[in-house]
Amino acid sequence: MRCWCGKGNDTSVKTVGVCVRKDRVSPASSTGVLLNNAGFDYNVTRDRQSAIIMFCHQLNLSVMINANNPDDVLSGQNVTLDSRDIYLFSPYLVTNGRFSSLTDWQQKAVKCFNKTIELGIKVACQATSNSTIAATFNMTDLFSQAWYGTAMYNFDYFQATDIDLSGMTNVVYYFPNLNMNYGTTWQTPNVQTNALSTHYYRQTDTNTLHVFGDGLAYGNGTLTQP
Repeated sequence: MRCWCGKGNDTSVKTVGVCVRKDRVSPASSTGVLLNNAGFDYNVTRDRQSAIIMFCHQLNLSVMINANNPDDVLSGQNVTLDSRDIYLFSPYLVTNGRFSSLTDWQQKAVKCFNKTIELGIKVACQATSNSTIAATFNMTDLFSQAWYGTAMYNFDYFQATDIDLSGMTNVVYYFPNLNMNYGTTWQTPNVQTNALSTHYYRQTDTNTLHVFGDGLAYGNGTLTQP
């Protein structure tokens, strides 16, 4: 189930119920709600966020929430998200088939990583190709960069789809994990970077995960033995 938090600060249950109506939700049909565009840049207040989230929780629904700035929904006073909920990190490194700033990615990823510890939330990462995604997209440098970027922060979910989020084709390809045996324990508490912020890496007990890129012309992710 997907809904928009909308604009404004009306937090009445009647208004919130326009999005999630108790008489239209059953455990058999829905387990969660996506709250899209829930950030302050859409004039969504913390009171409005909290009212919707608590209403969903009362219906035993988990919440997946999206905001351009994770602080808008994960930091400050009266944060009502908890371990049953998911922050949707989208776009993640790759958007519309293009690389994006690694510096911006890392700053946002650190915020999300810290909140997984503080709030117990999960993080779902979504990379997007252009409007046409191939079944071989998982063989590209774009995919490897986003996949290893997800793995090195220990985020919970990763998906790659087209920029229209499969809305035009109703097709979501299954892309297997690039690697499931990269280690069992992290050797560093944080992701490391070089001076130019073009190489990010994190070491496990058996391997090192890498993300490379300049945010424009090139990028990829890979795995090496330390």
